[in-house]
Order: sequence, then structure tokens, then C-alpha cells
Amino acid sequence: MELTFWDKIRAGVGLSYTKSTQERFAAELAEDLKAQAAAVAKTEREAKRVAEAKAAVKKMATPVVTPAAKVAKAPKVEVVLKAAKATPKPKAVKLNTKAVDGDGDGLIQDGTIHERKAPAKKPAVKNATPKPKK
Repeated sequence: MELTFWDKIRAGVGLSYTKSTQERFAAELAEDLKAQAAAVAKTEREAKRVAEAKAAVKKMATPVVTPAAKVAKAPKVEVVLKAAKATPKPKAVKLNTKAVDGDGDGLIQDGTIHERKAPAKKPAVKNATPKPKK
């Protein structure tokens, strides 16, 4: 809020602000307090949502335990990881001695039994201009 010249003079002399300026200050303060209250309420709602979500996850993760007397033999649980699956066997094809790296990954004859590193590229010539003939 901007103060009028008269309010600045009164404040500099040590007097209080004019009544209209005091009312504007009060209205601005009330708006700020309402905004802060709304922000606190939003934060509390969000915290409650997060707590409910954590409780739901914890409830889902909690195993159900049955007494041993009721179950004759507990079933075995096997965990299979996707990363532990065997990789597919490479294709059996003829060796191509003139193969080139088509996809730019640094390998030639990708996915075959002859997969290997691509040969290094020849470095570019510094002076590419041809020499004049004599």
C-alpha cells in the first residue's frame, strides 16, 4: 500500500496516520490473515491426504498371518524378478565381413552370434584442400 505525502509527513513528525490510512491498513491486514488461514487449511488438508495414503499403503503391505494350527502347511512364495530372466539367444547367421554400424550404437551385426564392436572411424583430414598439380 502506498502512503500519501501527508501520511509520510505525519509519520516523520511522530504523529499517527490519518483515519482513512489506518482503515486501509486494517483491511489489508485482514486480507493477509484470510490468505494465511486459507494456506494453512490447504496444508492441513494435504497432510491429511498424505497420511491417509500412507495408511492405505501400510495396510496393503501388512501380511495376513494365520495361526499355524489352522494351516497344515504354509504355501511357499517365490519371487521372480524381471531382471533375472534369461536373455534371448543370439541369432545364428553367417559372418558378414562388410557389415556396417547402421544404428550408430557402436556394434555391428547386432543380436547375432557375430555381434562385435564397429571399427574406429578414420579421423578427418586437417587440410582437406587438394594440392595443386605442378
